[in-house]
Amino acid sequence: MGVVVWYQYLPEQIEQDVESLFTEVHEPLVKLLQQSLDVHNSIVVRFRVPMVLENDEYQKVYVSYMMSQFMDLFNRGGIEDLIYRGASQVINRLNVFNEHGSKWRLREIESLEVQIASLKLFTEVKVKGYLPLPFASKKGYLNIRNKNNKCFQYCIIANKYWKAVKKTHRSHSALTNPKYYERHMNDFNFDCIGENGLNIYQDLPKFEQLNNIGVTVFSHRSNEIVMVRKSDLVADTRVNLFLIHRQNGDIESDDECHFVLITNLNKFLCLGRSHRSFFCAKCYRRFPSIARLEKHTASQHPTVINEDVEFPNPAYSLKFSNYSSTLPMPYIIFWDFETYTNEVTLPNSGQNKKSRTQILNEFSPASFSIVVVHNFENESRIVDIIYYDGPDVVRTFFEKIFNVAYMLLSQIRRTNNFIQPTPDELQHHVNATSCFLCGREFSSDTKCSAKCLHHDHNTGKYIDAACSACNLNIKYKFEVPAICHNSSRFDIHILMEAISTKGVPTTNVSILARSSEEFISLKVTTNKYKLPPLLTTYDSNYRERTAFHTAHSSLYPPSWKPTNVTIQFLDSYKFLNSSLSELFSVLKKDNSYKFSLIKLSFPYLFKYKTFSPTVENVDMLLQKISFPYQALKGSYVLQPGYPIPNRESFANDLDGTQVSDEQYQRVQEVINHF
Repeated sequence: MGVVVWYQYLPEQIEQDVESLFTEVHEPLVKLLQQSLDVHNSIVVRFRVPMVLENDEYQKVYVSYMMSQFMDLFNRGGIEDLIYRGASQVINRLNVFNEHGSKWRLREIESLEVQIASLKLFTEVKVKGYLPLPFASKKGYLNIRNKNNKCFQYCIIANKYWKAVKKTHRSHSALTNPKYYERHMNDFNFDCIGENGLNIYQDLPKFEQLNNIGVTVFSHRSNEIVMVRKSDLVADTRVNLFLIHRQNGDIESDDECHFVLITNLNKFLCLGRSHRSFFCAKCYRRFPSIARLEKHTASQHPTVINEDVEFPNPAYSLKFSNYSSTLPMPYIIFWDFETYTNEVTLPNSGQNKKSRTQILNEFSPASFSIVVVHNFENESRIVDIIYYDGPDVVRTFFEKIFNVAYMLLSQIRRTNNFIQPTPDELQHHVNATSCFLCGREFSSDTKCSAKCLHHDHNTGKYIDAACSACNLNIKYKFEVPAICHNSSRFDIHILMEAISTKGVPTTNVSILARSSEEFISLKVTTNKYKLPPLLTTYDSNYRERTAFHTAHSSLYPPSWKPTNVTIQFLDSYKFLNSSLSELFSVLKKDNSYKFSLIKLSFPYLFKYKTFSPTVENVDMLLQKISFPYQALKGSYVLQPGYPIPNRESFANDLDGTQVSDEQYQRVQEVINHF
């Protein structure tokens, strides 16, 4: 394997995360890998991403290289998977770097470097008799002088018996004589090996499974030793072979091949090296000393002794039990902030002297929107849309969204409709022997294993047979998901700042973070609202009971404990394969009629005019437009009648790029139309 070419891709704009970089480079990267496959048939690829990191505390900036592993690519069908695996490896390395508390922060990504190496694979091998090695060497290998086509079999046998032959006969000619190994031919199963040759990628895996022997094959190209096949089998016995091809001038022939046994990997692979090296027998990495090799082996390939394996007690083993979280919520909250920029006019003395970052603008919330969606019998409908652009935006946001969450959770816990199952449903329930969620077998011995008629509390329809434990856990709803697109790096920071500085009434805050700047989930609990008790049984007067509990909270059952309201803030961008604009561009082609929620939102979106949800109107809302952050100096810019900002206001402050005429015209069309 040798490096064929080294490509470098420079992004059109400054990227600040690996996902955006690979999204931008995806199309040219696929073409590059396809062209490389057409030329070399099989290649090895590695990604390297130079990242500019800065440390405000030490006033330092340096470039770090986050690299993926070398990955094999044999056909076009594996390109997408290779890009995904490479990007994931780079992201994981960056996350580990950040999570170790290094205090270094990613400022920008310079480029994407792609290293491509050719990989010559010998698949169909036609073995012949003895062939000499293509280079001079006296140690580290055993070249058996056979005249038949059983060189592979002799190498496998010699790997086990060559030391015994050497001890008995004490001559090199005896070691290379096949007659001393022929007697042990029945010690191994060679049924999968053909008489005239073998397929390295089809026959060797079968041989490994039949004999529990790992076989790794090396070969040579341009006076270099290359690995043809690496064994992934975890076995006590490992055999290293060297494949020789007869040279017809400068051309290697696959018609005449010969296997040679490598008896000492360190000596064999160090040919031509002035310094001795030591190779790992499992991953074949090279180390300059035996101490480094032993340290690597102890940490990466620890020896496992079967007698010392202790299996956990089945009663205390790890298992998944929160099955209620796998079911869809009947209500979902969608939210978003719009912000305006405050230009920072602090003198140089007011800036942080330890940081080289110059603060130009600060973002302040100007307005927010909250959309409540109800999922009912495979259909969705809008319950309410709340828009606010007044003073104290963040505090008002928490008041509104917690009030909405309280109303939704109260509705869930107070609703318990029940419709008598049909005869077929009853028969299905009688025949059921285990819970449809957790799989626990029904039993009358324990209370949690009792069979229950699990039904939808909204529709009252029978769903399936569930155990008592799952049936009760499904009803205990204490939190509501609140989803905002691409909020992990922006909108959630606004919420966290408000929680820590503006006295938002919270009792518990839990965060699931990828790094110090990116958050996957934010859970906020407030004690301002108390959820009502569950309506556990159905009766004809359940509405009166609900009204009674609402008006007389002091008369709740003695066993009831007050429960606080919890909202889990999530980022929908983490669950998409591409950007939202690309998703819309694909789905809206002749499918605008399918966006039912957009149509249902028209009465809420337009307060001053009435618009019908026609195909034209829906299409205009399903396209991404640029946002004039430079012109948005206050919430008044969002008010109706405010003139459209000029084109320069849509420029990107970071790299100075301007919007195109087409993009600016699209903004004018949307604003003037609505």
